[in-house]
Amino acid sequence: MKNKITEDKLINRFLLGEVADEQKAQVEELFFNDDEFFDSMLAMEDELIDDYVQGALSQRERQLFATHFLNSAERRNRVEFAQALWQTAEQASATPTVKALLLPISCALVINN
Repeated sequence: MKNKITEDKLINRFLLGEVADEQKAQVEELFFNDDEFFDSMLAMEDELIDDYVQGALSQRERQLFATHFLNSAERRNRVEFAQALWQTAEQASATPTVKALLLPISCALVINN
């Protein structure tokens, strides 16, 4: 990839189902053959889940997220777990700093299990 920003934008568009078939094949090939790209993809999935749970996505992005990203049971489970963790943190009146630290940890826990 040319640079990290371009790579992140491509991954984000891929995860939201906004890439053409040719780009989709390119992303899938990189995902399986490039360890750094694989790690970037996982990190972007976590960020996308965090943004969704925290209400940081635009209306269009939320719609694409619901339509494309949540098309697998594993991803739906990750989002449900992140939502539960976020709600628990809110109910415990945790400071924003604590919540910001907990959510990425929750995604990492789901990936590793």
